[in-house]
Amino acid sequence: MRDYLRDIQKFTTSQYWNSGVRITAGVMLPLVVLVYADWLTEGIPFLFAALFVSLTDTPGPIHHRRNGMLVATALNTFVVLVTLLARQYEWLLLTDIVVFTFLLSLFGMYGARPGAIGTLALVVALINLSPVTELDVTRNMMLTAGGGLWYTMFSILLYRLQPYRLVEQAVGENLMQIGAYIRARAAFYKSGVAIHETFNHVMQAQVDAAAIQSQTRDLLFRTRKFAGDASPKSRSLMMMFLESLDLFEETMYSYHDYSLLHQHVNAQTLNHVYRVILQIVAEFDHLGLSVQAGLPIKKLPALDKALQELEDAVVIRMKEATDPIARQSTLDLRLTITNLRSIVTRLNNIVLYYSREESGSVERFLKKEIDKPPATTLSFRLLLENLTPRSNQFRYALRLTIAVAIGYAVSAVFSLSHAYWVMLAIVTILKPVYNLTRKRNYQRVIGTLGGILVASGMLYVISDTTALIVLMVLCMLIAYSLLRINYLGFVT
Repeated sequence: MRDYLRDIQKFTTSQYWNSGVRITAGVMLPLVVLVYADWLTEGIPFLFAALFVSLTDTPGPIHHRRNGMLVATALNTFVVLVTLLARQYEWLLLTDIVVFTFLLSLFGMYGARPGAIGTLALVVALINLSPVTELDVTRNMMLTAGGGLWYTMFSILLYRLQPYRLVEQAVGENLMQIGAYIRARAAFYKSGVAIHETFNHVMQAQVDAAAIQSQTRDLLFRTRKFAGDASPKSRSLMMMFLESLDLFEETMYSYHDYSLLHQHVNAQTLNHVYRVILQIVAEFDHLGLSVQAGLPIKKLPALDKALQELEDAVVIRMKEATDPIARQSTLDLRLTITNLRSIVTRLNNIVLYYSREESGSVERFLKKEIDKPPATTLSFRLLLENLTPRSNQFRYALRLTIAVAIGYAVSAVFSLSHAYWVMLAIVTILKPVYNLTRKRNYQRVIGTLGGILVASGMLYVISDTTALIVLMVLCMLIAYSLLRINYLGFVT
């Protein structure tokens, strides 16, 4: 039975919830000030600027985050200037939209963060097409720059107050994802399992674990605070991560012909193996959640008894087996138990590092070959290489530009009062990969309709302004916490 309380605890201590809280606070604090100063309408560009810069503040080394937010602020300010000046001339405005759409959509070739900066700068340009925006170029530029700088300073301040928090969350999530991978592999031993489907689940779990490891490696090895810090906290997190890399490799050592295993080993023994592995996974979840939440662990995982009972059962089964293939299959299970013992030993080491009960030198781990993340460079040569129809990013930029231009033309023909919404929907939904675009279309429609129904119900039932503001903050918090993990929930 699924433990929903633990799922909620995992989510509310995760980096996704942390990001949602940061974005919500970064936008709502100036909102409250503007409301009390009775300057909300005039200050909307400030809030938009803070919001769109916050959406580029994705997990990573602090200097990457800081530089990304500063670039986003400068680019958004420039885009506002050009768009507001071009609004006086129809042909110039269309040229502005086409050029910005094509160039800014090319940013994705440099990675996720530059891609987000480019896309959100394009959104800023389209929002400034709105007829409700007053044509005050200097004021809107200053508000846009001010909003971006405010959020940048706010985000950096939070990092300075809790410099280890993001790494703790990444290391904790990494441990839980390794546990999820082991859980996926454990299903091979469950009686009546569909081996082909289980193999697909294992491959997906392995990809997810590798992605989390890459993000954590990025945080540790590209952040000077951790790469050169000898403090107990930094050293503890570093050694936990390095030990988890070895542990993850060890989880992939054992492989059997599972079809043969199910044919020659009884279901009771295999289910016993399955249950013991789930016990180990539960310890991974407990440890990962504790690290992610910053909670202490007071005792080591007690798994020796369960492993010994399993080994005794397998030995008895081996003595009973008369067929050579059955004996070999049972011997394979003993090798699996040996592998599980090694995994538990490494898990205990991670607990000791986390509890700082074992003093050791991180240098002995750093002598190993660690795949450090390659340096990221914004090469102009890469841009030139992608200016060809053979480039997927180029073709995407071209498709998006044509779609936005058509959206603009249709809006102009029908004299739509909020034409920018048409183009915003196109930019939001159209992605480089067709399957993702199709999925986003579906989620956008369903989520928007669901959100309309929920919001209408709230407005119909609740008339108190304070209560509505509290609900708005809560919705914003949940939305931006779900942004990177559940697009349908975010849209709703």
